[in-house]
Amino acid sequence: MLNLVGHVFGRWTARERDTSSKRPRWICECTCGTVASVRQSGLRDGTSQSCGCKHREELTERMTAVGPTFKHGQARAGKHTKEYWIWMQMRKRCSDPKQEHFHLYGGRGITVCDRWLSSFENFIADLGPRPTPKHSIERVDSNGTYEPGNCRWATPKEQANNTSRNKFIEWNGQRKTAAQWAEELGVNSELILYRLENGWTVEEAFFTKKFGLRKKTHG
Repeated sequence: MLNLVGHVFGRWTARERDTSSKRPRWICECTCGTVASVRQSGLRDGTSQSCGCKHREELTERMTAVGPTFKHGQARAGKHTKEYWIWMQMRKRCSDPKQEHFHLYGGRGITVCDRWLSSFENFIADLGPRPTPKHSIERVDSNGTYEPGNCRWATPKEQANNTSRNKFIEWNGQRKTAAQWAEELGVNSELILYRLENGWTVEEAFFTKKFGLRKKTHG
């Protein structure tokens, strides 16, 4: 059990353990005065170094340097393409505390790489246009930065299969999420997870015909 009290991580200073969380988290104070619960892993690997104020300051400096006349061919006459709108929203949720979901992005240290931050041209050159209107931007590592190599265009179904709520299960030489196995086998994904958590083997969880939730006993 690590004791990080008093340790400094970027602009964060760990004050006390967050006992309300099942996973290792610490109540930290940022140099700007913001207090928040931060993942221990984010502190130790440098993923989270501030409440987001550092990134906001850097973003303001860059955008000031670019100037208020920054335009792009895809934003003529105020008519933005969907790709341009996605790029704008990506930057806002990582830098604007007034955004509804800022706490899930900039608030926990998620940033946009320098290459994309002030250049829509670079963003679209790296990702290309959306394959279909249903595609939106997704980070492969949901705790990682918006940057080339960690982002792609994905469908809602693909994004759902990449959330931290999904458990990967290996069976018959294949590794898929519970949601993917459930769709393939016609079984409820929550049922699969419930069975595995209660000691069922993968085969039992997948193929037992009785779909009850009673705990499986062996022997």
